Amino acid sequence: MLDEEDSFESARRELTARLFDAYNRIREIGYARDKVLVTLSACSLLFSMAFISALAPGKQWLGLLFFAWVWFATSIVCVIVGMRTAELA
Repeated sequence: MLDEEDSFESARRELTARLFDAYNRIREIGYARDKVLVTLSACSLLFSMAFISALAPGKQWLGLLFFAWVWFATSIVCVIVGMRTAELA
């Protein structure tokens, strides 16, 4: 009877430790994803503020700026999908 209780306690402790480790790993991945998204957003804002005044008056390079924004949005989606996949693994 005593061995069964010790076995149950050790299994409970091991399960608790594994769940705590998984929770910490998911929390760290979520924090990293948030940090990456904030950094990318700040860089995009700086990029737009720096180059829109040079590109907008002539309207010659606005297409290039538009495609840069499309690729930027695509990269953000890829970051979100990649980190979400790592979070679920």
